[in-house]
Amino acid sequence: MRQPVMQLVLPPQLSSVPTARHWVRQAYQRCCPPHTEDTGGTGGAEDTETAGGAGTIGGAGTTGDAGTSEITVLELLTTEAVANAVLHGAGQVIVQLSCTEQVVRVAVSDAGANLPVVRRAGPRVIGGHGVALIETLATRWGVHPRTGTGEDGATGEDGATGASTGTGKTVWFELGTHA
Repeated sequence: MRQPVMQLVLPPQLSSVPTARHWVRQAYQRCCPPHTEDTGGTGGAEDTETAGGAGTIGGAGTTGDAGTSEITVLELLTTEAVANAVLHGAGQVIVQLSCTEQVVRVAVSDAGANLPVVRRAGPRVIGGHGVALIETLATRWGVHPRTGTGEDGATGEDGATGASTGTGKTVWFELGTHA
């Protein structure tokens, strides 16, 4: 059963990157059930946060090495996707998180038309590793260009609901299993 979508709206500035990293940890701990049991959802429609309210999300955390490792990867990949949206996209950045018992999904949307490219930068090259990290560490990932015509499956594969209207793109990734 898919849990409600948590959403954060950020300005297109580099200071949004750490805000998104902290928010995704808190949102994950608040709304994503442990992978060993279904704790149920929050029972509501979409929750939307703005950058100013990001610090208000609380909740019990996942304990143990497996949960800590998943949260660390979730934070890293969210940081990379948001940094790319800020640096290479346009307009506000919308981060969405949703979960099932097996999968956590993050979708990062912006109004820019430039699609991400997996680059194989050398280890001594600064920058250019973000999309390759997402490709390597995510269970699944993709990019969903939006044309604004409604014919591009705006609420399809990327899982983004409110953020998928208009032009631009949504970069999404999943962590977990697909049993």
